[in-house]
Amino acid sequence: MATLNVQASVASFVVILYLYLKRRNTSSLPLPPGPKKRWLFGNILDLPKSFEWISYHNWCKEFGANIVD
Repeated sequence: MATLNVQASVASFVVILYLYLKRRNTSSLPLPPGPKKRWLFGNILDLPKSFEWISYHNWCKEFGANIVD
């Protein structure tokens, strides 16, 4: 009975690992250019609090991407 539990645990682990790795590799397209991310907060501190369109326009010029422009 103990070997059955070990086999089921190993099989479950392998399936979960496979699904995790498959999902992680699906987004192979590059992200658009933008401000560098910080370790803990990402880009939340870079988001403008007012006059957003001016900040987005300046980012388009700075990073050379006309996605928002």
